[in-house]
Amino acid sequence: MKILRKVRGQLANVTLIKATSLKGIIKRSFRFPIDYYFKKGRCSFPTNITMHITFRCNLKCEMCFFKDLATRKYDELSFSEIQLFIDQIKSEHPGIYLTGGEPFLRKDLFEIVKYIKRRGLKVGINTNGTLLNREKIEKLLAVKPDYIIFSIDGPEEIHDNIRGDGVFQKAITNIQNITTYDQKSRPKVFINTVFSESNVNSLDEIIGIAKETKVDAVFFQHLSFLTKRDIAHHNKFCQENFKNEEINTYYSYDIEDDNLGGRILDAAKRMRKLATEEDVKLLIMPDLNEEETSKWYQDVFSFTGACISPWNTMLISPSGDVTPCPLSYSIKMGNVREQSPQEIWNSEKFISFRRLLKEKKMFPGCNRCCKS
Repeated sequence: MKILRKVRGQLANVTLIKATSLKGIIKRSFRFPIDYYFKKGRCSFPTNITMHITFRCNLKCEMCFFKDLATRKYDELSFSEIQLFIDQIKSEHPGIYLTGGEPFLRKDLFEIVKYIKRRGLKVGINTNGTLLNREKIEKLLAVKPDYIIFSIDGPEEIHDNIRGDGVFQKAITNIQNITTYDQKSRPKVFINTVFSESNVNSLDEIIGIAKETKVDAVFFQHLSFLTKRDIAHHNKFCQENFKNEEINTYYSYDIEDDNLGGRILDAAKRMRKLATEEDVKLLIMPDLNEEETSKWYQDVFSFTGACISPWNTMLISPSGDVTPCPLSYSIKMGNVREQSPQEIWNSEKFISFRRLLKEKKMFPGCNRCCKS
């Protein structure tokens, strides 16, 4: 039943964003149970491809799972290499999600979006919203992305404390400069807010911000983090099961408030009520029940679900490495510079990874992943 709940949650997410075609959603909903239960690790091509086109970022947010990666140098895929990749997967009709780092640090972002759209694929962008201006918004509208997600952590004081002085006003101005256009001539615009100790007392205000800026929906995302204990257990597991891989998990994050889960649960109830009253579309990810929400933010926590992300999503690093999930960026299934995406997706290595994951349901470090 938990697997079915995950699938329903993912389909609700994809349907709201319209990140892929209706045909793709229907096809995947029929194929997934067959792939997961009967294909022994083999899998139909995914409906979503998440491309980290850079890990560079102009901010360093306190809760960012990837902030350590921003300091490393990567041989980023060139525009021509991205073109080749898109040509290789266009017949599969996946949705493309461009993220980072901060995607707008790539000077060729508009050309990348334009090329993806010319190949008949849906494409969205995740951004902190600080590098846009009116000129860039005009260019953005011209290449016609399907959706854009802005990260907003709270009202101005909270947001700027997390991301930097003046960041809130830049992002809000750019959101409004897009939503003032007619809905038919602009991408869908969403706000994404990550729950944290810093903003738990101000979450209700996000609904007001969403209403004022006229965005299409607001997403609330549970914090993805690992404790030192989680990292130790995950590294040991990976050393035993992925002997030839250089394991490199991310920084640890310790929750100081023992009742944070309960406070977030109370805030979520208020937000849902307020969103209904204000006619604001709201989605909380991952789809946790009350018990899971309360325990999520405790130091010792073991999620009892099962991860299905490596059946549904292909993740690509800035340098072209295909990896099974955000946590396991150091476990490489292949590189699109060397193999076709289809070859990598059903390579023996990826098949073995899925078999092990299905057997274990989740790995030790998967506890608080946004894909849970």
